[in-house]
Amino acid sequence: HLDVAHRQLDHALVALLHLAHDAVRGRPCLRRPGADGRARLRRARVAVGMLVHGTVQAAVALAHKQRTESVEVAADGITAVDVVNSAGRVRVIGVEDATSIRVRARIDDGLRRSGHSVTTVAGTLRVHGSCPNYGSAWCQVHYTIEVPSTLPVYVRSDGSIEVTDVTGGVEASSNDSSVTLDRVDGDLVLESDQGRITAGALRSSHVTANADQGRISLVFLESPRTVV
Repeated sequence: HLDVAHRQLDHALVALLHLAHDAVRGRPCLRRPGADGRARLRRARVAVGMLVHGTVQAAVALAHKQRTESVEVAADGITAVDVVNSAGRVRVIGVEDATSIRVRARIDDGLRRSGHSVTTVAGTLRVHGSCPNYGSAWCQVHYTIEVPSTLPVYVRSDGSIEVTDVTGGVEASSNDSSVTLDRVDGDLVLESDQGRITAGALRSSHVTANADQGRISLVFLESPRTVV
């Protein structure tokens, strides 16, 4: 990406040099510019546009940074995990007899930093990923979260959602990708606007699943009471 941005900037500078060379060779004229003058003006506009575009692209490429942040929170007193991520994927893994919740975020920043926060509010651990309103060309936040398997999990994401080995129930909703569950128990509410819903090895008694533009596949180890 840096090489592409540098080439664009080089092309713009070359165009400006050619324009300056033409100006030196030309004769100053106070009259209304003729065909040659109008051509030079058009070339000037193109050169300036190329320079601006190349400069912006170079700045965006140079601003790209990656980082990884990890947080561990004691599970004592936590009654649920609520994840809202408008910037990428979410993966939740249930861990039997775990005494803490581990949140790992892989983050891409652009001209402005991508949003990432982990807070506790009234017994709910809240994980939030987002992109800035501008300067977000590189913005991505991908989560891997390990939770005690008995905690209920709520996930809303613009990217894909994957939940495994959770027995406390799951509510998962993705705007633009798939929802995948495996070895899950408890009540389920699953939604996807632009992707499929796939769930296997289920022991859930009550399941609600809706996919606007994708297929739904549910495989149960035990017969459910209701599936909507």
